[in-house]
Amino acid sequence: MELDKTYNGYAWDFYNHGIVAAIKKDNRLKQGEDFTLLNDFLLMLRVIRVSLSELEPVDENDPVLKTFTVIEKNFATSFCKAYDINKY
Repeated sequence: MELDKTYNGYAWDFYNHGIVAAIKKDNRLKQGEDFTLLNDFLLMLRVIRVSLSELEPVDENDPVLKTFTVIEKNFATSFCKAYDINKY
């Protein structure tokens, strides 16, 4: 991670309201960049969730795993709705 680089809040904004047009405008994203960045973020959430679930020993009641599961599901649902994707 580059500490001297400025990052915007596109993923947080999308998670909170899911309005793609607002994310593009507020975060100055180029055409198509919104989809790529949000898709990459969703894949990162999915990797974290799967990695946590693969840790030994597996504890399905682990609060961190539960939290990432809920966040990933909510983000995926909003992503599919925003980009008219039937199932992700």
